[in-house]
Amino acid sequence: MTFLWPQWRSHDINNKATQGIINAGVLLRYAFSQLKGDNKADFIVDEQARQTLMGYRKNVLMAEHDWELVFNEMQQEPKRTHQDSDYQQQLLEQYHQLVHYLCILVSMLRKGVVLPAIVDYQAPIEAGIQALVIQLRDGTDTTFPYIDDLNTELQDDSLSTDLMTVRAVIMLSAATLKHMHQLKNGSELI
Repeated sequence: MTFLWPQWRSHDINNKATQGIINAGVLLRYAFSQLKGDNKADFIVDEQARQTLMGYRKNVLMAEHDWELVFNEMQQEPKRTHQDSDYQQQLLEQYHQLVHYLCILVSMLRKGVVLPAIVDYQAPIEAGIQALVIQLRDGTDTTFPYIDDLNTELQDDSLSTDLMTVRAVIMLSAATLKHMHQLKNGSELI
């Protein structure tokens, strides 16, 4: 059991990390569909749309809680059973930051902000999420897509504060995902 415990705990925390990233991706995909403005939901009037958005937000927050719980349990165990402890701590800290950005994005969606040009970033961000999930789940090296910030509509200084906030939150979320992807897993027992 002593031999198998680190492998089981490492598998468990990787599952929590993977689920957290998947939940963040689902929320981001929903956000992009709302930011497009085609079928923009009125979250004040439409109860089902509000419940859907809050359900995605809840899933992201619950994934954060579950991941942190497993990490804290792991820290209480003997040090010799900790596998990738520093890596998991850095990954979890970045996920806390990502959740913070996603909660800001949820509040912008509830205000009814629409920024159709931001949808140009949907494909690379979803590809980045997929690359991160594969890296966490399978342990294989993947390439994070290049996300440029050259779109002139997004660089427009005449955008309202809400639109600039959405733009900033999406770009910060993408940068956080990229940083999570760049963290290296040592795979050694401490």
